[in-house]
Amino acid sequence: VTLDGTLIAVDALNGNEIWVVPYKSRESEMSLYGHSPPLLVDGIIYIGYSDGELAAIRSSDGGSLWSRNLAAGKTKFVDINMQVLVASDAIYVATFAGDLYKLNQKDGSIIWQVPIGSAVGFALSEGRLFVSGSDAAVYALDIADGQTLWISDPKRGSVPSRRLRRAGSCRLHGGIHHLSRCP
Repeated sequence: VTLDGTLIAVDALNGNEIWVVPYKSRESEMSLYGHSPPLLVDGIIYIGYSDGELAAIRSSDGGSLWSRNLAAGKTKFVDINMQVLVASDAIYVATFAGDLYKLNQKDGSIIWQVPIGSAVGFALSEGRLFVSGSDAAVYALDIADGQTLWISDPKRGSVPSRRLRRAGSCRLHGGIHHLSRCP
């Protein structure tokens, strides 16, 4: 993906261009980070853009399967700059403006939306979505309905983690965050 959001598929063997999907942004007033890294899952590329648009694109030909605007009427800092998380027919995505969404993987319809503040990392385990927030707290949400189960008490002076990694049943490591087991 280029800086302007153009998605380009190239042949891994010779570098030849296979297809190009230019992105026509609905420019927001302000953007901080631009787009998310593209994620390829089962032949579908998921990518979030600086104007709050999330798109599902066929990797075979660059055709659009669906797109959903998650700006929710906001015009500032609506970037989807963090890589989305895809699991069990659902997509988890956060906007820089502070909204966290669970969407249907097949059509992009919104299952739930939770105002959580700006997120910087996700991990899934045992029916819970763990979110590393820009406030240096870790949030545990029920994946069924988005209800907050608990929020960690952030330590002063800590720096939020960019990525939470899953190991074992519920071990998450990332920056200052470490959960040894699910409560």
